[in-house]
Amino acid sequence: MMNTNHTERRQFPNMRAHVDSMIASGAVILGRNPLKIIYRAKVHTLCGGMLLTEGLELWPLETEIVVVICDVPVLAETA
Repeated sequence: MMNTNHTERRQFPNMRAHVDSMIASGAVILGRNPLKIIYRAKVHTLCGGMLLTEGLELWPLETEIVVVICDVPVLAETA
């Protein structure tokens, strides 16, 4: 049974709530000291109460459709 009479030790509970919402929306934890998460193709690092985002602009991903036509004959199996 958990003890519900604990003292909150976190310095930035609002940031914790924000990170929790990111994780609930699909973010993945990459590391814990410092906390690094990947969310929407960007890496975020929690450092000193600030969430720093690395400058990778990968979201949304731009798609390119490529059609490949191959004229290699298929050999029938011989029994």
